[in-house]
Amino acid sequence: MRSKRQFVTQGAPIFHLLSSATLSGLAGGGGAIILIGIALWLAGSRFSQGLVTLAAVATGAATGKQFPAWIHSTIDPIGTCFGGAFVLGLLGYLYHRMWVGVGLGLLAATWAAIVTWLLTQHNQPWSFPTISFPLDLAALAKSLWATLPADLHKTMPWAVGGSALATMTLAAICPRIASRLFYSMLGISIIALAGALLPSPTINVTHLLTSGSIFPLAAAAILVWLGMMAQWWIAPKRLAIPSDPPPAGNAQPNS
Repeated sequence: MRSKRQFVTQGAPIFHLLSSATLSGLAGGGGAIILIGIALWLAGSRFSQGLVTLAAVATGAATGKQFPAWIHSTIDPIGTCFGGAFVLGLLGYLYHRMWVGVGLGLLAATWAAIVTWLLTQHNQPWSFPTISFPLDLAALAKSLWATLPADLHKTMPWAVGGSALATMTLAAICPRIASRLFYSMLGISIIALAGALLPSPTINVTHLLTSGSIFPLAAAAILVWLGMMAQWWIAPKRLAIPSDPPPAGNAQPNS
């Protein structure tokens, strides 16, 4: 049975971004994370507006708390924290369908990148670029792009952009279907990530990304479909609006 430390050094390169303490904490709560993923997979769309609002409030609070430091200001971070939580929380509540569409586009783009890798990498080796601090996102993205196999430079932009555009268009046209698709994909993603971070990983990410097998793709598609069907059954149906009763003057006399 592999220890947590061994998994950090022998697992997928991207996990090297996590410190051993952080990884141990995530592994310790792996069971709870998996349960959260299952709940989102089966019933996320039932609570979509509340979940989006809660995520927006948390994001606004975290961003607001750090905002004074980013602009080198002496503003009290408590005020910006509450302000950010209120503003983003309100936007999340009022425009939660739009945020679900944005989230679905980003998630679909990530899945498209993984699918493109599975189909075109042909067992080519790959390792995550070295991370230096303070973190420069532009430099990291450039280094990451340079480390990808040459074949992916031609296919991945089209796959990622096309998937994001298609799913965001779906969200604009059919928001109910898009909501179920988003939470099904999000739940499966969380379950897979939590399974990979357990002390004895139930999901070998490195093997899946280098095996060249399409089995993970078929299994993921089936799970997404099952999650959508479960949510369609669990989520509340639209209530039928009763028709207005006929005017009293038009009532037909009894024969």
